[in-house]
Amino acid sequence: PAGTDGYPTVDLIDPDTGVSVCEELREQCGLSGAQQGYRHYMANSMSRAMLPTDGKSITVVMTEIGSPSSFYVTCVDNVALLNQLLQSMAAAYSTNQEPHIPEPGELCAARFSGDGAWYRAMVNSVSDVTVHVTYVDFGNSETTTTASLQPLRPEHSVLPLQGVKCKVAGVRPLKGKEWDIEATTHFRKLIEGVRLVCWAVAESPNHTFSIRLARCSSPNTFIADQMVECGAAKAVSGASDIASSPAVQNSSASPFHFNTSRQIASIRLLGAGPVKGVISELRNPSSFYVQIPNPESFKQLSALLAEMNSEYSSQSPPEFYP
Repeated sequence: PAGTDGYPTVDLIDPDTGVSVCEELREQCGLSGAQQGYRHYMANSMSRAMLPTDGKSITVVMTEIGSPSSFYVTCVDNVALLNQLLQSMAAAYSTNQEPHIPEPGELCAARFSGDGAWYRAMVNSVSDVTVHVTYVDFGNSETTTTASLQPLRPEHSVLPLQGVKCKVAGVRPLKGKEWDIEATTHFRKLIEGVRLVCWAVAESPNHTFSIRLARCSSPNTFIADQMVECGAAKAVSGASDIASSPAVQNSSASPFHFNTSRQIASIRLLGAGPVKGVISELRNPSSFYVQIPNPESFKQLSALLAEMNSEYSSQSPPEFYP
């Protein structure tokens, strides 16, 4: 059956020994019954709140400000749902539990030092005594301890991550590539503490939206224009203002070619019988992909990949932000 995130829950069976991979993990890692009851939620596999890129405007509030090229907004239409989530988390994690030792990239419940409340947080790094996290619904970060973390419960993983990373379209720093303190301070004064209306221009490969931004009280006066007029930024046009994020690096190996002698396993969907499958991508025990071998399907996939390679390698397509 599918879990709360829509993905099926499976067990993997060694085809030679018939041993369950789940049972081996429990024995070798010494997992207790309580630990077996929760799953790791990885931030990079979670759905995210999105901004429309079809020209429609949307009302947002600023939740974290780094610079005009790095800040976070939350959609006003989703604030009620976010508040409901936070109320549920406050009740769920208020009782003391054993400290949780997470892994980088994991989505946890974290107690924010600023107000003592519980929020969803992505683990950036883990040391012996501290953990650096980013609060994914707001964008701010801090260093905390394992005593302030708990495994995220399934019901708190359903709402898409609400913090949307953005940059102001149409402007760049006066000098170099970094914004100085004066420009960032001026930007902060223009947008902090007020409702804003934005129009998303494009989304870069690292999930940063380039947006046109204005106050709701004066929607025809763009923040970018105000920054240029006061001498805090330079105006730019075209694609140059949305192309500063690093491009996605393509793997040199085709995902279709894998070592089946090492990765093939018997896959048992819980509540169903086993089928043979090939693990094509492995991130962790809670996030991996399998292909069910089928000669006809593999033949069609091979033909599709060959056609795509021929079509797209022979031309230089325009800049594209999916």
